[in-house]
Amino acid sequence: MSIKYPIDRSAGIIFGLLFIALAILASCITAQESTADAWLQKGDQFYKNSSYDLALRCYDKAIEIDQFNPDSWNDKAKVLTKLGRNTEADTASAKAKELGYSGSSPLEMPDEVLEQTYAANSSIMANITQNEILPAASVINDSNTFIYRSKDINGKYKFEIIKVHFKNLFRGADQDIGVVDRIWQVSDTDSNQVLVNDSDNVIITSGTPLTLEEGYELAIKSIDISGNKADLELSKNGEAIYSVVITPPQTTDSLYTYSTDIGSVEDAKIIEVHFKNAVRGADQDIATVDRIWQASDKDASQVLRNDSNEVIITSSSPLTLEEGYELGLKSIDIDGIKSYVELSKNGEVIDSMIIVSPQNMSETPVIDSSIVLLFDASNSMSGKKMKNAKIAVNEFISELNLKSNEVALIVFYDCDDIKIVQPFTTEEYKISSKIDSIQPTGETPISAAIDFSKYYIDQNANGMTKKIILFTDGEETCPFKTTYSGTKDIDVSIVGFDIHKDSSQEKKLIELAKRINGNYFNAEDASTPDALASSLRQAYVGLNIKNNFDAAMVWVNKGNAFYNQGKYEDAVEAYDEAIKLDTENTYAWLDKGLALHELNRYYEAIEANEEVIKLEPENSAAWNNKANDLSELDEDDEALMAYEKAIKLDPNDALVWTNKGLVLLEQGKYSKALEAFNKAIRLDPENAKAWKGKGDALNELGRYDESIEAYDKAIRFDPNRG
Repeated sequence: MSIKYPIDRSAGIIFGLLFIALAILASCITAQESTADAWLQKGDQFYKNSSYDLALRCYDKAIEIDQFNPDSWNDKAKVLTKLGRNTEADTASAKAKELGYSGSSPLEMPDEVLEQTYAANSSIMANITQNEILPAASVINDSNTFIYRSKDINGKYKFEIIKVHFKNLFRGADQDIGVVDRIWQVSDTDSNQVLVNDSDNVIITSGTPLTLEEGYELAIKSIDISGNKADLELSKNGEAIYSVVITPPQTTDSLYTYSTDIGSVEDAKIIEVHFKNAVRGADQDIATVDRIWQASDKDASQVLRNDSNEVIITSSSPLTLEEGYELGLKSIDIDGIKSYVELSKNGEVIDSMIIVSPQNMSETPVIDSSIVLLFDASNSMSGKKMKNAKIAVNEFISELNLKSNEVALIVFYDCDDIKIVQPFTTEEYKISSKIDSIQPTGETPISAAIDFSKYYIDQNANGMTKKIILFTDGEETCPFKTTYSGTKDIDVSIVGFDIHKDSSQEKKLIELAKRINGNYFNAEDASTPDALASSLRQAYVGLNIKNNFDAAMVWVNKGNAFYNQGKYEDAVEAYDEAIKLDTENTYAWLDKGLALHELNRYYEAIEANEEVIKLEPENSAAWNNKANDLSELDEDDEALMAYEKAIKLDPNDALVWTNKGLVLLEQGKYSKALEAFNKAIRLDPENAKAWKGKGDALNELGRYDESIEAYDKAIRFDPNRG
């Protein structure tokens, strides 16, 4: 239903009689047996005479009495369609079919069948005066309708002269907005003279009131922070005369529709856009559109666009349509429930609407990411490896924000045995309970499993981003040719578990990742769950890492330039900028630790190195640097433990052996220090620092001739070393 700023003032069925008629209707029904059929018959009468709002109330009453009557649901669907509430109509129609509706509705009967009852009802209405049905209360408003009554000279309320029905409200950053979908007004001097009877959507803002006849204006003074209550003020000839607070329902309206007159055809629908969900972001608002239909505004029979692919609209990037039309996302309310959109043609705004998509109306928040964990349960994953894999996956799941992420668990056991063990869920315990029961069996169908998962995501995912995270300890062992490409926005990450770097297995997995435009991560160590858990985290943020990595590395390189100039404070600032862009950039954390070490800020340097270790537990350089910082703080025992960890990770690093020897030398453990220096020299025969340390150890052991030879070597390889 399109929103039209000018009010179409047409005299038709008198909207003011709706509430009168309903009161009469209630009394008539009460006089009869209060059954669903009685309300259903009355609803049919009102429907036949185009009193659709009253008909809907009757059908709702019939359903309240007997919710299993398919005729009531079917007739409700028809009247909702007449009111343009298509989403609700579809729901009611589906309910009717579910209850077994298959026959003809009373609404489809010949006119003469219903004319007699309608005539009788009109006669009753004519004999009942307003005074018999008007309440005496001074303020009479239902939750979503503004009602104003005129007064006589004694100050008593006589009759309703203005009714304005509010569909929904929107609290914006710079203005408040209300959508009105029904306006009725009679003259305040002659209640029989209908001035306005309009059912088109109209926008009211805090800066633009609703202009009515005879000098009346209805203004929004304010909307509460939740966007649920509006403080309204009615004025006449510029003077405020009445105010009230209304609370419209959260009407679900996820379909934007725009209609216009084309030649002799009035209100021809030319644009229809369905909103799936919306997210209010820190920098920009985002909405997902999953259906777009457009016809030409010159010939409505010429369809220009009809697709159901998901499209992202942001507050800075509108949806571009044909013939110069653009649909812009202007704002999303503070709760992220309602979206205010504007349609423009050739740069000029021509229409606007408040969208409340069904997903946003639910108590469940919008799902940011849909993640399929693709678990390798082939035979090679048996034993301790499987145990550590389960621990790692459970640890990874426990760290996810399952309020905004849904996770599915798919397991491949053999070439023809790929199972959805747990469909998409936001409940951690469901996934954990299924993980524990996985047992390894047969071959490794990697390509088929990815294919299977892509199809499952396409059919079932609710998230705005979609990810497949596969971890495996081997290469493809099942013959399979990929046949399903699916949508192009699925991020696929492959994690090699217990696969050595630069091995043939790793090269094949990397090649597969490249072929499907995915990412590859290595969790080489299977002796503990730590490496796999770390790689799963990296795979989860893989897209962000990929997008931000280059920008972050510019700052890392700038920091390195400062470091080489001895400008360590400037270097730390540059590394911090890199970390802001990519919080998991290990280069930035590692180099920041080195700069902090040079500034004698050892505790901060240790924290930086621990960030690297958290991200990459197998990073030997981080362990070595942490040990150096501990040594400067005279924490020699802890430093030695860190050096041992670095050596275990990379036993061929001469620098680590040298540093270990220096700490042992400080502790007076000269023989052990000598062993460490000898190991360093075997790895790097021209290591002047190790030769100098060896000379010191030999000197302390009283082996002076040998110490002189060691010092000579140190001088030879580094003449400037003192």
